[in-house]
Amino acid sequence: SEKKITAKALNRVVKPVEGDSLTVFFRQGLRGYLNANTGRVVIPEQYRRAWVFSEGLAAVVNESGKIGFINKDNEVVLPFVYPYNRKISIDYLFHGGLCAMENEQGMCGLIDATGCWAVEPVYDYICSPLHGKYRIVQQNGKYGLLDDKLNLLFPVVYDDIEFAGQESDGVFLA
Repeated sequence: SEKKITAKALNRVVKPVEGDSLTVFFRQGLRGYLNANTGRVVIPEQYRRAWVFSEGLAAVVNESGKIGFINKDNEVVLPFVYPYNRKISIDYLFHGGLCAMENEQGMCGLIDATGCWAVEPVYDYICSPLHGKYRIVQQNGKYGLLDDKLNLLFPVVYDDIEFAGQESDGVFLA
């Protein structure tokens, strides 16, 4: 017979990133992390917001409303200096060593795992990578496309950019 082990009195649990066992749980308005395989709380609930781990780091919002990044031992790796804006739905996950982030003026760029800007915050929004390498950027209601080397493959002049199915199927520009 299969045994189930669960943490008690949780409000919500988030699905972890593939290949990771730690996931976010919500309890009494705060977030922490638990092992999705055992149900054991690894990092007690203490953050106002939290995202799943990606590439060894997780974005969390502290009591002052700033975003920082922790490791799986709950050690702060990137300090709580990034503003959290609830109006924009950035995933705050690292993809290929980069994470979309906003500056104090509300502009988006990409930071690396040391917290340095790899792409200066000049965009209104930056999407998570599509097909593992392309990022759609938005600026003043227009769209452009960054490649995996962070070069602007298509300038920010299009009304819309969409991918057609698989990577090899092409890109629609409007």
